[in-house]
Amino acid sequence: MGKNRTAATKQDIDDMLEKIQLGLEQVEQLISADDYNPDSKNYELRYYTRITSEAFRMLQGMVSTSEFEW
Repeated sequence: MGKNRTAATKQDIDDMLEKIQLGLEQVEQLISADDYNPDSKNYELRYYTRITSEAFRMLQGMVSTSEFEW
C-alpha cells in the first residue's frame, strides 16, 4: 500500500476510456447478432466482457478509486 504510483495522465485515461468503449461496442455487437444464442458457451462474448471489465478496474486504479494498480 505504501508504494508511490505515477499519476495517470489525461491521455492515459482517454486511451483507457477508448478501450472500454470499443469493448462495450464489441459486446453489444455480439449480443445483437442474429445468430446470438444465449445457451451456447459464447467464448468470444466472455472474452470481450472480461477484458472490458479489466479495463474498468484499470481505470479505477488510474483515478485512484481502488487499490488496483495499472
